[in-house]
Amino acid sequence: MVTYVNLRKTGTGWEFENEDVLEDFVWANLTPLFGLTPLKRQYIVNEQRCDILALGENRQLVVLELKNVEDRYVVNQLTRYYDVLREEKPFSEQIDYDRPIGLIAIAPSFHKDNFRDRKYCHLDIQFLQFEILVDGERFHLQLKDVDTGKLSQVDIPHRERESTDNIPSPPRALLNLLSKFPDADSQLLLQMRIKIMSFDKRIQEQVNSGTFSYGKGKSKLCAEISSKKDTYGNRIRPCLILWLPISPNLNKYNSCKRLGRMIISSRSFPRDSFLSHLDEYSYVAYKPKESRSHSANQYWTVEQYIRLYLGTKEDVYPPLGKIDMVDFLVELALAEWIKRI
Repeated sequence: MVTYVNLRKTGTGWEFENEDVLEDFVWANLTPLFGLTPLKRQYIVNEQRCDILALGENRQLVVLELKNVEDRYVVNQLTRYYDVLREEKPFSEQIDYDRPIGLIAIAPSFHKDNFRDRKYCHLDIQFLQFEILVDGERFHLQLKDVDTGKLSQVDIPHRERESTDNIPSPPRALLNLLSKFPDADSQLLLQMRIKIMSFDKRIQEQVNSGTFSYGKGKSKLCAEISSKKDTYGNRIRPCLILWLPISPNLNKYNSCKRLGRMIISSRSFPRDSFLSHLDEYSYVAYKPKESRSHSANQYWTVEQYIRLYLGTKEDVYPPLGKIDMVDFLVELALAEWIKRI
């Protein structure tokens, strides 16, 4: 799934929300930005905490120090890290300490004292100045080597969240529908509605004959809330529909390619809730809206579907109940929706 980066607008442009966000993003993009392999982050050696340790070509150690604002002491920090790493030689089975240690400082700007310190510390420290560029609705991180002028760039997956304060109250028709469901399911669906509508300001709530759809227009939906009458006990049960990846082959992991209209429900009757407590009877079923058949075109248990999507098998995936299954599926539907916009 897409991991979105929190940015904030300033008087002169955009910046990362804090240094942790900057570090998360650089760590996730070490390979496309630098061709490096992640090794450790926030690694403490002899009382010195290194932001990022990475591996370059031929097992070379590279140390990155990140600053979200200008910092006069970044060279001093890298010098200390260099000293203790040379002395302690951690991860020696992975690192060739006969090779020079790469030192990189990343910041939005560099103080004149940084250049003085670097001039006389006799270490080869690379200064990379970063800037967040905006092209329409797309954001990019640009790194510039202040000595050579060389540029590199990578996309930043960012979106402006809609404040929950701006989300309209649920339509009366939706509240009437939810009142027919078990209380736990009603509360869950209200929470999912807030999550969906706060995901992106372009998501609209549409009402049509007792069905509440969420997305952009009629063709780019991510979720629906409706109801279905039980064949057992004449009860009204909630129907949560998400546009999720479809896999054509259960035995082929990570084979989810297409998107489909997937119903999230349970075949266990009677029960106090259908969505808030998923179990081995809970399922994900692919059923196109135009299908006239009462049976689903494809069918998985919720746990089976999530394992399939993640490409994991039972012995390496948390057992059912260890994660919030509905929240996971809604997050997945939103991540897939944003790709289509």
